[in-house]
Amino acid sequence: MQLNAEMIEKIELLAELMKRSPERVVDEALDLYLKVEREKQLEDELNAHKKETDLTYNEFWDDLDFDD
Repeated sequence: MQLNAEMIEKIELLAELMKRSPERVVDEALDLYLKVEREKQLEDELNAHKKETDLTYNEFWDDLDFDD
């Protein structure tokens, strides 16, 4: 994997400001990015599941039979 010179410069500048190594800055940024992306994926999966299981009021009650 390669980064362009501009990105490397940005990482090094940020690392200097944060008093951390450039490797640590990249690791933390990737960890945060992957966490956010995973949360988005889980939210999308949950929304898809809700669409499969959501019934309107009428859909729910119309399918019930109350014969005694």
